[in-house]
Amino acid sequence: MTTSEQVIGAAFLRQTPSGALFRATTEGGLQATIAIEFVFDDTVRFRMFQEDTQPLFPLVQLPAALPCPTLEQGDGVVYLSAGDLRCTVHLSPFQWSIHDAGGRAFWAEQRNDTNVRGGSNVPALSYLLDEGNIAGVADSFALEPDDRVYGFGEKFFAHDKRGHTISTWNLDAYGVETERAYKNIPFFLCDQGYGVLVNSTARMRHAVGDPDYSRASYVLMVEDRTLDYFVIRGPSFKHILRRYADLTGYAPVPPQWAFGLWMSRCYFHNRALAEEVAQQLRTLDIPCDVLVFDGYWVRDAHQCDLLWDEERFPNPREMLSGLKAQGFKSCVWEGPFVPSGTAMFDEAQQAGFLLKNPQGEDYLINTGLVMASHNQEGFQGQETAGSFDGLPPAPPAGLPDFTNPDAMRWIQEKHEALMELGVDVFKTDFGEQVPDDAVSAYSGITGIELHNLYSVLYNRAVFEVTRARNKQGLVWARSGYTGSQQYPVHWGGDPQTSYSSMAGTLRGGLSLALSGIPFWGHDIGGFFGSRPTPRLYIRWAEFGLLSPLARCHGTTPREPWAYGDDAVAIFRKYARLRYQLIPYLYSYAHEASQTGLPLMRPLLLEFQCDPAAHAVDSQFTLGEWLMVAPVLTERDERVIYLPAGKWLDYWTAEVCQGPLYLDYEAPLDRLPLFLREGAVVPLGPVLSYIGEKKVDRLDVLIFPAESSRFTLKDDDEDVQIRCDATQQGWEIATGQTTKTLRFRLVGVGCPARITANGTEIPRLEQNEAGQIGWTFTPAEGVTITCPPPYMLTVER
Repeated sequence: MTTSEQVIGAAFLRQTPSGALFRATTEGGLQATIAIEFVFDDTVRFRMFQEDTQPLFPLVQLPAALPCPTLEQGDGVVYLSAGDLRCTVHLSPFQWSIHDAGGRAFWAEQRNDTNVRGGSNVPALSYLLDEGNIAGVADSFALEPDDRVYGFGEKFFAHDKRGHTISTWNLDAYGVETERAYKNIPFFLCDQGYGVLVNSTARMRHAVGDPDYSRASYVLMVEDRTLDYFVIRGPSFKHILRRYADLTGYAPVPPQWAFGLWMSRCYFHNRALAEEVAQQLRTLDIPCDVLVFDGYWVRDAHQCDLLWDEERFPNPREMLSGLKAQGFKSCVWEGPFVPSGTAMFDEAQQAGFLLKNPQGEDYLINTGLVMASHNQEGFQGQETAGSFDGLPPAPPAGLPDFTNPDAMRWIQEKHEALMELGVDVFKTDFGEQVPDDAVSAYSGITGIELHNLYSVLYNRAVFEVTRARNKQGLVWARSGYTGSQQYPVHWGGDPQTSYSSMAGTLRGGLSLALSGIPFWGHDIGGFFGSRPTPRLYIRWAEFGLLSPLARCHGTTPREPWAYGDDAVAIFRKYARLRYQLIPYLYSYAHEASQTGLPLMRPLLLEFQCDPAAHAVDSQFTLGEWLMVAPVLTERDERVIYLPAGKWLDYWTAEVCQGPLYLDYEAPLDRLPLFLREGAVVPLGPVLSYIGEKKVDRLDVLIFPAESSRFTLKDDDEDVQIRCDATQQGWEIATGQTTKTLRFRLVGVGCPARITANGTEIPRLEQNEAGQIGWTFTPAEGVTITCPPPYMLTVER
């Protein structure tokens, strides 16, 4: 039976270089140490612990130099101040809070949420006891009546998490319609202008204004002996995300080809089919960079011993070389499973590389995988059924002990052999299956401690192999936790083939974007269920091809030609647009690596001061300048919210003035797409694949405002581009660059005069290659061609 003991008071012990220590006492006489310390001038850490021990695998990296706050003592109260923050600690009864520069308490333990009989609706700071042993810690914090709360990882069900209880425990979500999630991250943002990171790998529950507890409180319950969390003051959400990355690590920039199209299905039954798909992509002139060999590239009942099934994929080295010659990178699927009955299992068992059960034996789990369908059903099963129902389960498997460096190296060597064969990247599926009662014989870590952490260690191990081989590391990962952004990229799991699941997928991506993961994609067309209708497939393709990463995948074919000629034409249109946007996307990938900001941005991240933007969970900005509003129903229309400012319809060049709710008609071939006023969007050529040819010429699309800035970033150079309004018109300039740029101003009238480097250039009837001058049409705007250096004036 679980009981609780509330902390009733504390005594001040001493000042530390960055804060203060207190001795806390519970109503039952338990003693604990409380540390309240500044990590940055805007970030405060709270810890309550029995023993001040360091985890074997820390999630947080503290800065080398910590602030030195001032400490003041009053009658039963201690004050700590640094920067604009002031912590107030009342000793009896114990209660602490953080105040901003104006004296407002934006973070405070809840001690005033009571019912009519005088009892508290929520727990105060307490230990949770199981048969007298500490089994967890709980506390509650005040919420303002209009507070909204975002994040907690890839949560598919709600944008604002208030009113819900969130579980932080990684699970196979089996879809995108419930609270279950593959990527649970104990980090959230509140629109009061702060963020909170709970520093633990243990199972947690977050009751965020849930009326089952109280609408007025956030209740935190952690199944850990230590309560450890960071409170980050913004008030800017962008600043909070940067601080989160300061604490948990920044995402490295993936290779540029990762932003091309990935083509996959579950699964290519043999070599001939994979090569046929590759050839058809090139024949139909559909750009694509990665071909994914899902699930059953290994032998049946061998998921995943990391050995090719050479009966169905003869001479894999030759096959991969042939694909590479066509411009394709190759990705192979894996799960962190060592299948029983295989040579790999015998190796791992003999070396002691697997997690153990309570009896000290190798832990064998049901992985959730099934046997392949091709033998039983003549290569027809998942091609037509769309689900795994009726297929027998795969053999049980062991779990590699990634806390053991020798076990990790053993796994990495198997990946290195595949890369030497020609594999470029790995789809690191699963990672959510560590049982509570598992234990590492090497480190002593139990399943309860390892369960959430496992996804980080697993993806790190594989990511490091690709980084060592290719300089820029890359995985295509499903599971994640605090710090997973350091091992990109991630995808959204297994949605059903439905409009509802497409919307849930988008909500999951927006939630993850506010949880510190900048690089994300999803299964275009949905993963399981009946084959999507052509209309659903097209709408999902439009959404997916304008997402940060783009991959087609599902249990039935996801190649566009499986859905008709219209699907091919529309898919090709958006795939080409995506490849034109690679310079824009890759620039924001570099920015993400330096700032922690996601490529896909909920409106509230760009328009934090707009209350209406906080309610929008079916649109996003791609980077700062493009507004994407996927069509998420059968209807060829949707309502779009445009915040304050001017917005230009990418397709029609019509300019709208926000704030505005726009009833938008969207024919099947049109994804609502808008340029934000001030936009600077570099566009490259249409390529069959990244690296097909050297890209040294770009168009720069500008929707001018008073002042616009963009940094064009690639692996070779950073180029500053600016456009400033003047009394006569606009001035455009760039830093030094090796690229040839052509400028397009949209949403403007016909200029009276344009000069380049002080010399007037002529107006042309049409813009021919290499000809210096400018053209104007209402649809295309102003197009300016001139040699560098670029210093242009455009007079109205």
